[in-house]
Order: sequence, then structure tokens, then C-alpha cells
Amino acid sequence: MFINNFTTNRFDVVENQSAFKMLFIYEASDHHHIALSCSSQGTWENLARTLGRAELIDDSRFLTNADRIKPENRIALNQVISAWVSDRPAEEVLSIFETHGVTAGPVLSFDEIAKDEHYIARESIMTVQEPITGKNAQMPNVPFRMSESPSNLRFPGLPVGAGNEVVFKEILNYDDDKCDSLMGKE
Repeated sequence: MFINNFTTNRFDVVENQSAFKMLFIYEASDHHHIALSCSSQGTWENLARTLGRAELIDDSRFLTNADRIKPENRIALNQVISAWVSDRPAEEVLSIFETHGVTAGPVLSFDEIAKDEHYIARESIMTVQEPITGKNAQMPNVPFRMSESPSNLRFPGLPVGAGNEVVFKEILNYDDDKCDSLMGKE
């Protein structure tokens, strides 16, 4: 499963994913998003057959992963995949991909992750008390936990701006007046 906040970080799936070369995100008909990874030849061939487009396996633009990630070929392939995915709800797409050996998963918001049975069972989300307000807040737990070396989340972090005075005075060597001005203490 992948985390992203598509309400504030929306991007064009076809044009702006060049950094991901092997991982792409598609929108299903129910507006949920699916991350798809297809860098191995076997997974690519499974995907092409699953899409009902087995002829793409022998298309010179898509013969190898190196061919598939060329910008012009990636755009053409993403258009084919996007059209197929956008005709189905996410749950159906994921079920079909799982059945046919295509590597994919849902893109979840933090709210969805906090309610997901797998994340809950793995204690991936912790409820901690925020030290300044005393309010409970949910945040990601330590991602790697081992039975012989237990770890835990000891501190949720400082509120925004808590270190400003130290940075302004001790690192940037600002005088009290400039520091107070920047921190709104005039």
C-alpha cells in the first residue's frame, strides 16, 4: 500500500512521473488510486494479457523494460493502462491484478491507513500525546521492529517553530531585536 494525499498533491499521472520509471499511479472509476509496478518481464506480460492487449508484448516499443520507460513509450503505455483502469472501480482492478500476478496496491490517505486492518494489526499507527497541548494525535510508528530489539516511539516531535529562537540566536547569530521581530514578539 502506498501513502499519498491526492487532495493537496495531485499530479498528472502520464506527464509527471518520470522520476518513478517503474512505479505509476492510476485513477480508477471510483476516484481511488492504484499504484502499479511492472518492471519485470513476467509482470509486464501478465499486465498486457490482463488488459486484453497481449499484442503489446511483441510491440517494439515495449519489448524490454528499457524500451517501456522511454518517455514517449511510457506515455503511450500509460494511456492504455489508464483507460483500462479508469473503466473499473479500484477494488475490482486490484482483485483482477492479484489474480493475474500484476504487482499493484491501493494508494491510501492517512485517514484510510489509520482504519486499515493490516496497518492496525501491525501497529503501524500510534496514538501519542502531543506534549504542548496534551491532545492525542495519530502518527506513523517506528517502521522496523524486531522481537529481540524492541523499539518504540518515544517522542512525537516539537511543534512548528519550537526551535526558532535557538536557530536565530545560536546558529544565525541574530540579535534579540531581529529574533523578536521574526518570531512576532515586537
